[in-house]
Amino acid sequence: MLSLSRMIRKMDIFGQPINLNLDLRSKYQTFLGGLVSLFIVFLLFGYSVNEIIGYTISRGIQITQETKFDYDPDVLVLNNENFIFAIRVEQESFYEQPQFDIEVKQYQNNNEVQLELQQCTFKQFINVLNSSQVLDFLEANEVDTWLCPKSEFQIELQGTQFCKF
Repeated sequence: MLSLSRMIRKMDIFGQPINLNLDLRSKYQTFLGGLVSLFIVFLLFGYSVNEIIGYTISRGIQITQETKFDYDPDVLVLNNENFIFAIRVEQESFYEQPQFDIEVKQYQNNNEVQLELQQCTFKQFINVLNSSQVLDFLEANEVDTWLCPKSEFQIELQGTQFCKF
């Protein structure tokens, strides 16, 4: 019984160091401190085992992963309210004496639709991109020398490289 009491006393994690040695020991440990320490260790061990068993057996870990690809997605309609593009021509007097023609064509179910281009204005960009940084960029790069689609354009995008069109 005395050796069991000594063993439990040595397990006391709450023992306090003392500056004086008491019975040639640097820590003062008690039987009650050892019992509390053992109780805490068993409690933590039991809780950990219970959680591991609970997650793997009774609760059951279930992982479901699903990836869907739509090879024929819906039509995406781009117009002057949600999209703008511009083509910059590096030729002085392009509008008076163009050296070449620029055409933008879209094919929908083997039908050709041509988008007409015109000289860009700030208003076209403000409708879509209302930002001071964009306006500063446009001013610095002479937006009036660019070509934009006419104000009532519509571009339809649909499908992927794997679609049946």
